[in-house]
Amino acid sequence: MLVVVGIIAVLIALLLPALSRARENAARVTCLSNLRQLGMAMLLYSNENQQYFPSSGAWVRADSPTVYTEMDEDWIWWQLDRDINQSPFARYLNVSGDKLQRLLQCPTDNVMDRQDLPSDIALGQGKYRYSYTINQAVSSGNTQSTLQCTKAVQWTRTAEKILFSEEIDPNDSRWAPPGDRLTTRHGSGFKQINPVTSYPVGSVCGLNINAAFVDGHAEPITQDYADDPRHYLIGGQ
Repeated sequence: MLVVVGIIAVLIALLLPALSRARENAARVTCLSNLRQLGMAMLLYSNENQQYFPSSGAWVRADSPTVYTEMDEDWIWWQLDRDINQSPFARYLNVSGDKLQRLLQCPTDNVMDRQDLPSDIALGQGKYRYSYTINQAVSSGNTQSTLQCTKAVQWTRTAEKILFSEEIDPNDSRWAPPGDRLTTRHGSGFKQINPVTSYPVGSVCGLNINAAFVDGHAEPITQDYADDPRHYLIGGQ
């Protein structure tokens, strides 16, 4: 009997790591699928809006305190006082409610553990509860009067330009490279290039980061790839 119990214990010890890796791989595939759907939804959105992309949803000091100026063109209506189902891109995903929430979250991202923003940053608007952020280069201006959205046709080498990715603990819906770091939850390594002094060569950085590109496809990237201006600027060569 003890021999049988010992054999079972050994088998469990051998199987658990494999099962864990299988779950991680399944989560990574789901995450990549989510981003692929976001990328395709944005192509559909731009096709129906004279090739324009929506706003990245930047924050601005509007009187006092600092708040996120809520514009109809924001790609995601993430604030607690807005209905995310009414986001400009939502209807192109053909999901709503809980399904939409899940599509915007990587299965391994504990978004509810994210810290609340200080009350003087986004009073009453809540924390950003989603995994994916959009390249801030899709638009400029952070008020309705100064907003300028780019057109898909203005972007060069679209298969190389990042549109969405997975930022570490984002506090809003936009990704601002090269300063904003991307996630390490799918793997980590060490930086080889140094675009910002606060993030030097040799720092731990993300690998196998899922991203959607301006042409609509999705694939894993590294932090070094994301930090290269040729991969996030509208006209970077």
